[in-house]
Amino acid sequence: MTDETIHLFPSGQDLNLPINKVVQLGTDIPAAWDVWDFSGLDLLEASGEAALLIDPAGTIVYCNAAAERLQRRTRAQIVGESLAQVSGADQPIDENSAIWHRIISGEHWSGSIWVNRGDGSRVPVYVTRSPLFGPDGQVVGVLSLATDRTTEQEARTALVASERRFRALFARSSDLAILFDRDGTMTYVSPSIEAVSGLHPDQLLGTSAWTYVHPAHRQNLMDTVAERLTPDTPVTGEWRMVTAKGWRWFEMTLSDMTDDPAIAGIVGNLRDVTERREALEALRTLAERFRRVFDESPVGKMIVDTDLRVVEVNQALCESLGYPADDLNGTSIDRLVHPSEVNEQRSHWAALFGGEVDRFQVHLRYQRADASEAVARVSASVLHDEAGAAISGICEVEDVTEQVRADEELERRALTDPLTHVPNRALLHDRLSQALARVSRESAIVAVMFLDIDRFKLVNDALGHDAGDKMLVAVAGRLSEAVRATDTVARFGGDEFVVVAEDVADLAAVMAFGQRLVDAVGAPLELDGCNVAPSVSIGIALTSDPSHSPSSLLRDADLAMYRAKEAGGGRCELDDRSAPGPA
Repeated sequence: MTDETIHLFPSGQDLNLPINKVVQLGTDIPAAWDVWDFSGLDLLEASGEAALLIDPAGTIVYCNAAAERLQRRTRAQIVGESLAQVSGADQPIDENSAIWHRIISGEHWSGSIWVNRGDGSRVPVYVTRSPLFGPDGQVVGVLSLATDRTTEQEARTALVASERRFRALFARSSDLAILFDRDGTMTYVSPSIEAVSGLHPDQLLGTSAWTYVHPAHRQNLMDTVAERLTPDTPVTGEWRMVTAKGWRWFEMTLSDMTDDPAIAGIVGNLRDVTERREALEALRTLAERFRRVFDESPVGKMIVDTDLRVVEVNQALCESLGYPADDLNGTSIDRLVHPSEVNEQRSHWAALFGGEVDRFQVHLRYQRADASEAVARVSASVLHDEAGAAISGICEVEDVTEQVRADEELERRALTDPLTHVPNRALLHDRLSQALARVSRESAIVAVMFLDIDRFKLVNDALGHDAGDKMLVAVAGRLSEAVRATDTVARFGGDEFVVVAEDVADLAAVMAFGQRLVDAVGAPLELDGCNVAPSVSIGIALTSDPSHSPSSLLRDADLAMYRAKEAGGGRCELDDRSAPGPA
């Protein structure tokens, strides 16, 4: 049969009472008590002290034979009654009293009361009531031991028995227990102290408990006993004490029982908490490091709860967005981003808190207090509780506006002509590829117009290359103004340009469009004090076939452009292989 342990003393740290199965008591114990019984219950039955087991509600669930004799009633009459019925409503120890609530909260209590007898008389008793703790540390009941104080001899006998019993319970405690007077002289130490101190209990008896306390804490413990400890006020604290392993931290609960004849001293229940303190210190150190990283980081940080509200922000984020911390704490994170990106932001956080991802990093447009916008790189991860549930997110908000602008500028330079600022050949091929892909979906016509400036070499030779560059810029500008927003004007190289026109209606519309470009470019132009009339030759290639490649269309348009030049320039020519209209 497996033994459990119920603690019989303040805080459940001192006197332990082994418990087994209740059998053959001739009384009904409530179902909640079926899992316990005192292995020494037969001793209680034979004890001269009146013993009661009382549930937390104040109802008596067991009494021994001595209790029957004391109360002059049968067990059946006593079990099921309340404390008020047994001791009288005028007693300060019934189930409604403050003392009772202290007992079921884990405190030990003893004192003198009057007990009602079955014959109507009352008898003075000295009673000791101690909480019983279950395996989970919760108070499950109260053990009451009462001694008839009618004769001093009976009282002395009971006190001797109580002392033996409590000393036996001390000896079986898994924690350390000591008993000392107010000057620190130890009158009892539990046997388990030998494993901790390396000294036999007999070697400690009569010595001062203060000598085993670390010098830095000794006066504090002495002052605690002298100034704070009272019979009604147990004290719990942590002090360093010497052991066979050196100085160790102990949690000590002190209970003043000098007025209890069964104890007649100060009870100290000790538990080694060195590992616990070290673990807590490690957590504190980690928390302090996190706090410093959070507060002092040059990058904006915030903590977000699962309702997507700001819990806390650091100074860097306040400075970046221009808000004071009080304006941000407690508000929705939706307030921080551009309205068009609220749903995107929420979807990322939902995936994070929902366990779909461990972290995310995205670029979002944040709004500053002055209504300006900043591109932010938002990186977030989730914080979990011990059960693994998401409780909050830690978010880093880095302003990358200048970096994004620099990247966009690099991309623009890589895809645009540095002189005319229109798309270069690489971007032209990409735009033309996309246009051909749309042809297959929409059955549309794409026109490619290859333009070459007529007699451009004469301008360079006569007016210089600076004038030639100005002409290229002017032609690019005139072409850009003449096309639709969906069309692309690109510099192919040298004095050659290409226009890609999508979704053209028919051949007549394309030829009219080409002539419009010729006319737009041909307007007079002043170059370094000289009036020049630019002229372009345009070759046009059409297709509604998505199998055409960008290179083949450019080649066909280029050939048509040369025919336009041979015909005198300043005109458009259609490639012979181009489709006359939509497929």
